[in-house]
Amino acid sequence: MLRFISVFLICMITNCIHAQTIRIQGRILDEHNELISSAAIQCYGENKSFLGGTISGTDGKFIIKQAVSNQQCKLLITYIGYQSYEMNLQLADDVNVGDIILKSASQLLDEVAVTANQAVRKDNKLMVFPSKSQKHHAYDGYSALSVLMIPNLNVDPFNKTVSTRQGNTLLCINGREASMDEIKTLDPKDILRVDFYESHHPEHPAATSVIDYILTVHNYGATIVGNLNQRLNYVKGNGGVSAKVYHKKSEFSFYVNGNYDHYTPDRGEETDIRFGFPDEVVVRTTRTLPSPIHGNTFNTTLSYLFQDANNQLAISAKLEKGNSKNNHKKTELYSNHSVDESVTEKTRSEDALSAFQISYNRRMKHMQILRVKLFGSYNKNAYNRFYQSLNVSSANSFLSDTREHFYYLNPTLLYVKTIKQHSVFLDINYSRKQTDNTYYYQDQATKSKLKDEQTNIMAGYNVRIKKVASITLQWADKLVAIDNGENSLFKHYFAPSTFLNLYLPKQNTVNIQFGSGIFDPEMRYQNNTEQIIDRYQILKGNPNLKTSYSWDASLTYTKGFQWGALSYFFKYRQDGKRIYEQVDYDPERELFVHNYLNGGNHIQIISDVEAQFKLIPDKLKWMVTAEYGCDTEYDWRKIRKENFIVQTKFLFTHKNMMASAELTTPVSYVARGSVFTVPVSLKINVGYTLNCWHFEAGTQNPFSCAIKSEYYNDRYSKVTCNYQPGVLNHIFYININYRFNMGKKHQFKEVEMENGKHSGILKVNDSLNGK
Repeated sequence: MLRFISVFLICMITNCIHAQTIRIQGRILDEHNELISSAAIQCYGENKSFLGGTISGTDGKFIIKQAVSNQQCKLLITYIGYQSYEMNLQLADDVNVGDIILKSASQLLDEVAVTANQAVRKDNKLMVFPSKSQKHHAYDGYSALSVLMIPNLNVDPFNKTVSTRQGNTLLCINGREASMDEIKTLDPKDILRVDFYESHHPEHPAATSVIDYILTVHNYGATIVGNLNQRLNYVKGNGGVSAKVYHKKSEFSFYVNGNYDHYTPDRGEETDIRFGFPDEVVVRTTRTLPSPIHGNTFNTTLSYLFQDANNQLAISAKLEKGNSKNNHKKTELYSNHSVDESVTEKTRSEDALSAFQISYNRRMKHMQILRVKLFGSYNKNAYNRFYQSLNVSSANSFLSDTREHFYYLNPTLLYVKTIKQHSVFLDINYSRKQTDNTYYYQDQATKSKLKDEQTNIMAGYNVRIKKVASITLQWADKLVAIDNGENSLFKHYFAPSTFLNLYLPKQNTVNIQFGSGIFDPEMRYQNNTEQIIDRYQILKGNPNLKTSYSWDASLTYTKGFQWGALSYFFKYRQDGKRIYEQVDYDPERELFVHNYLNGGNHIQIISDVEAQFKLIPDKLKWMVTAEYGCDTEYDWRKIRKENFIVQTKFLFTHKNMMASAELTTPVSYVARGSVFTVPVSLKINVGYTLNCWHFEAGTQNPFSCAIKSEYYNDRYSKVTCNYQPGVLNHIFYININYRFNMGKKHQFKEVEMENGKHSGILKVNDSLNGK
């Protein structure tokens, strides 16, 4: 009996070892025998279950290791612009399928549905294959990322933001940069996989991280998408319609979007200010009464795209018109007065944008990529402010008006050359900004002009050691020329960076970064005009602001498990010459002057642990993050703030239903010489999908809370609690999405279009708000 058991166990172990050594390999070529890299290779079992996947390397070769044997499987090879290729295999032993030729085509073979999402690590990216259920519960690109719950990626589908701990994430479609409108109208059912570059993408060297939606050839002659988001307790929301049609290799797209705000919040800013005059100290307490808010924004985009296997030409034009009219009513109590004052502050903004973009992408022989783009925009902006303070014995009022013309031009060029496991890239980016504005106050006009020209040259080298590491050395040069009509200056900066990804056995990944950066102050802070805030305060810009710089080092460790994933992150960042706001007393005018200056160092330390759990496979996921952070800023004084933050999120999906809940504890940070505290955040939403319709209802912070800011110096202090009903709290909303496809099948590509909205107007509300 013992001998029988021993023989049985040996056979089982031998069989398992044999199953784990099965390899499927081959090489991908096009019709001209050119190697194809980054083609998606997926392997499915008899029940269409996902067995494994990878992408072809720069030499066109691929290898998939399988943990099963004696099983029928289907091999699916897809690449954008080419016809899909399918092959049936019997996994009894190692298989070399040889050269596979992909042909250019616009026809679609039957799509294979993935029943459970899988993540595959390939060189410097994580490839995530969404399951059929996950696609079913998503209605756009943002919700698709939220459902996937990719480790180390923060997604807010409500505010349409995607970021990592390093900063905002660049979103792309099939390797090309995409706008918010494109992601909002993306069909989740078209997603073949999502590529996550957590540290570096050679075709987007300026981005800290990249998400690339790789779309299947799931094509239609025309598609129409409509979306409406409406707050249930306020007249506030947004909606849009997009339509696409095609003819042969050409595609035409049309987008129309609008935002509207017409409501009266019951609570606003509550501020206490201490003015230290030479002969007395005055404390002013301000409370905002229910005040109406009105605003509308309308924009439309028309685009044309021509594309074949190696070329892509895109032309876009955009028009946008927006206006806002706010009537803030406040009460003010001064410590040196016994009577409350009634304050009315009316602001009105009008903005008009005209923009165009032309881009051309070329994939050349011998693994070369050339991309050129030209973007230009013109903004016509106006800002009007009326301030009036009344009491029983006196009145104080003034009217100011600012008119601005803003011009922006941005040509770019990118070249990438790949030789086996090595890549070199060169990115040249030139931008020219010019703002001409006139400030009217008490029948006097003050004109100012500011021109900012920058040339960014970035070059780098990347080497990939198969299944071991990816190393990128990056060099950046920045040339800056600034002219305000009176003075001009020219500056040069150098910023090197290094990115290292280590791929360890058993789903262990280590990412190490050493980087530096150069950051120019926003043009509104360089505006040399002055604006009256109230009887005691004025605001002015500083045309002599210097460029700030930073260097940082970070470590990310990620390990995958059957039950989920675990990651650890550490970051040290130091910024120099950071801009801060200084408030000084001017004895000649007897006013407090708000100005912007360059400070000392700002040091940030972050350490956190994140865990994801598949509590019920394909139904219930749980994510929890614990983070320690420390912000220290050295300006005219030292400001230090420590945080311990906990964030947790649950995601439940079943059939046509989806529900999620997310909780984040309060967060404090230091910016512009002030300390800001963001309150606890609670988000709950439920969704239901029915054919072409998706319905979602949710709430965000269904309780009163405020963002608190604190500023202190010897003669001036300000503490503000900003309650924003409808924006920060008391948010109850419903979202409806409808998608209709018709006609002959065809693959749609989104045309990238920058936002293009710019302004150099320095507004009173820019003071001490951390923007």
